[in-house]
Amino acid sequence: MTLLQRLSSDNSIGRFPLPPGSPPVALFAYADDLSIVVPDEATVCTVLDVMEGYCSASGARINRSKSVVMYLNSAPSSPRPVHGLPVQQRLRILGFHFEPDGLTTENWRLAKQKLTDRIRKSVPWDAH
Repeated sequence: MTLLQRLSSDNSIGRFPLPPGSPPVALFAYADDLSIVVPDEATVCTVLDVMEGYCSASGARINRSKSVVMYLNSAPSSPRPVHGLPVQQRLRILGFHFEPDGLTTENWRLAKQKLTDRIRKSVPWDAH
């Protein structure tokens, strides 16, 4: 069983509907990036145990300098590190910006700016 399969099938790892109303997910993976969505600090322990077991078996390593914790929704937020991992109030996952309440309005601002830039590049403004 791969690490992603193990984490996805572990019922002790919580899931969140992101965005609200969508099917709940436990993780996001792209290339060598892995973001795991957990509901509380206890689940962080569970995830780290699973990952450490995987690392022991495979020789892989967790890059702790690129690993952080961010609480979503009503989970408590504290500046205190969680199992040696820093706690952040804002995070970018696969290009989307998250804050404790979920997706930020920053995503819409950035999408609007990209669309505006594309329109400006494609429309000949002197053709009135």
